[in-house]
Amino acid sequence: DRVLVSSDVQKERLVSSLVMKHVAVGDAGHYVCVVHNEYGEDRKSIRLNVLQPPSNPTDVEVSDVWSRSARIRWKSPLGSPVLSYQVRFWSHRDDKAVNQSIQGGVTTALIRDLHPATEYRLTIVAINSAGSSEPSPTVRFATTQEEPHSPPMNVRIEKSGATFVLVTWNPPPESDWNGELLGYYVGYTSAADSSKKHFYSFHTVAANSRSFTLRGLAKDTSYAIVVKAFNIVGSSPPSAPLTVTTLDGDFPPAPLLSVSAVDAGSLRLSWMFSAPVTQRVTGYTLHYRQLDDSWKEVFVASAKQTSYLLSGLDPSQPCQVYLVAHSRLGSSEPSDILNIPLSGPQAPTSSPPDDSRASSNSELRAILYTVVPIVTATALVVVLVVAICFCLYVRKTRLPPPPVYADFPRDADFTFASHEVALHDKGLATPCSTMQRSTDNEGIYESIVDMRTLSLRRKQASQNSLKKGSMDLVDVCVV
Repeated sequence: DRVLVSSDVQKERLVSSLVMKHVAVGDAGHYVCVVHNEYGEDRKSIRLNVLQPPSNPTDVEVSDVWSRSARIRWKSPLGSPVLSYQVRFWSHRDDKAVNQSIQGGVTTALIRDLHPATEYRLTIVAINSAGSSEPSPTVRFATTQEEPHSPPMNVRIEKSGATFVLVTWNPPPESDWNGELLGYYVGYTSAADSSKKHFYSFHTVAANSRSFTLRGLAKDTSYAIVVKAFNIVGSSPPSAPLTVTTLDGDFPPAPLLSVSAVDAGSLRLSWMFSAPVTQRVTGYTLHYRQLDDSWKEVFVASAKQTSYLLSGLDPSQPCQVYLVAHSRLGSSEPSDILNIPLSGPQAPTSSPPDDSRASSNSELRAILYTVVPIVTATALVVVLVVAICFCLYVRKTRLPPPPVYADFPRDADFTFASHEVALHDKGLATPCSTMQRSTDNEGIYESIVDMRTLSLRRKQASQNSLKKGSMDLVDVCVV
């Protein structure tokens, strides 16, 4: 009933027709019409295209992802040829979709202008002359991270002293993080010679921090200070350098601030010093804020006061607080910043040492200041005495070096062996005879001069012997 074939003879012509109802995609193809008579036959082929919107693309996948681009692939639908594809993608930052057209014969595409560290959703639509397909199933993907491309904002020098500088800042815009912020780098360098390139020394600060105190700086010195944000990939550009000059003078040490009690909307704070105070304290300044509010100050005029009740706070918000001591020369380094929740089980309940413990600590420090130098000096004296005794012992027990020259004992009777024939007044001489020592206590090792002297003495002795023999012979003849 869906396909109907009919023929009609009209004036020596045969007219045939094929009528199809409810045409589907499967009806597309080649149809052949064959005619024949007694003289032969003929045929005609006809191509039937079924025009309807294509089905949606299948097997959509994201093959490669980078920080600002991604490559996608898919399979084309069956049926009529596709003229083009439309890739639609959007992010959770902005629900507005971006459309990118792709040629019909292509089944891969590179989408650009994405944002780092962002989750995207993507669909593909096939288009032909009859219309558009249904969107493909949604595919999700996330781009990789990049280093932040904006520095921290509102970098300020909140306070400075002789050896410290308090730096505060705000994070860069979240859209410029390009990933999760892991912290900040606070750098400083001497600004004495601005013509040379600065090499900064950096301190790492946690991501939830908005301030940092640079300690241990030189007095009366100019510094250039920068702040950078960083994530797992790298760091942002540095903020504009701020120049600050430390003060010149001795100031009180940084106080130790602690929380002794927390109540609804109030804090009981206590403090003490961890080192001796060489300059008389004239007062304190308590700095506090809640969330991202600006810092507020409370001045404590009494130098003997070691606690303060901070009231009028919002119990639903945590509070940040730090303390600075003052003297006639200037201000101390700020204490560590305390982050105090005012509600919930995390609210701190520990208290600092009371007055009695503070007094005992002061007495202990005084004792240590007296005992430690004495013990150190005694130990140095003992070490010095032991070292001297050891040196003397080693010197005493050391063997003397062998002498170059030495004398034989006086009671020993030695003679020199002669390699010459000695002349004696007796006829018992042999080539190996010996002769009496010419001198007493003569050294074992004789010099060339000694040898020559000995030779002359021997020659003179021989002449004397000959002369004496001749005189004896003359006497005999006379007789």
